[in-house]
Amino acid sequence: MENRHGLSRYIPAPVQRDIRQRCGFGCVICGCAIYEYEHVDPPFSDAEEHDPSKMTLLCGSCHSRVTRGTLSKTSVKKAMMQPKCLQTGFSFGPFDISGERVEVFLAATRWINPKAVIEINGVPLFNVEPPEVQGGPFRISATFYDRNGSEIFKIDRNEWQGNIDNWDIELEGAVITARCAPRDIILKLRSEPPYRIFVERLEMFYERSKIIVEGNNRLLIVSPDNSVIQWSGGNFSGTECKAGISITNNGIGFASGCQSLGGYELHDGEYRDTNTIRFGG
Repeated sequence: MENRHGLSRYIPAPVQRDIRQRCGFGCVICGCAIYEYEHVDPPFSDAEEHDPSKMTLLCGSCHSRVTRGTLSKTSVKKAMMQPKCLQTGFSFGPFDISGERVEVFLAATRWINPKAVIEINGVPLFNVEPPEVQGGPFRISATFYDRNGSEIFKIDRNEWQGNIDNWDIELEGAVITARCAPRDIILKLRSEPPYRIFVERLEMFYERSKIIVEGNNRLLIVSPDNSVIQWSGGNFSGTECKAGISITNNGIGFASGCQSLGGYELHDGEYRDTNTIRFGG
């Protein structure tokens, strides 16, 4: 679709990144990180180019308020000068985790209803809490760090927060991507509602420990004492583990306290257990 000047709705990636960085990776009004790129002045119908200085990020709700006339363009322009995310330090958005279980994938490993997916020196960096009420959602919390040990992204009981100090955070559909430089992805998360989260890429350093995830093939874990686990074989599945990956200064624990262990296969879009060994009756 083009406007009267022949300008396409396609916004080049560098322009999108400029807008995201300037707005703090979220709606300039409320901070929500589920957003749309909006031509403010002039509106898209009259724009001759995609000028990032005249564009902003608005969530669906705030954009609807502008369309209905309950939020003025003057207020939007004022918010562009002081975006909400730059005031709070992060953008936010919800994870839709509403099924009867949670499945977290790290490379070819799958963790079903774990108490912790990753913990370092007893501190859970990726954990799952049971529903607050019967029939409610499981509650996921996680903190991810970059190669320098600085926090880049956080999930707090199903609400995610992106640090505005990042070079770039992009939300596209169900995929969240954090970069520290052009084409240098350090975190890529994909959600598959209502109960799956895939860590598709991760390069994290924390308390002298290293965790690297590369797609579906490679999981590398290095502890402070240089113990190493490198998982690049078949698909592994652990159910209701106390800790999927537990790193200490003295080594690495893997799949501790699980009720069952095994593998899995993908059939018609559904993950099915294979060769499962169950414990405790």
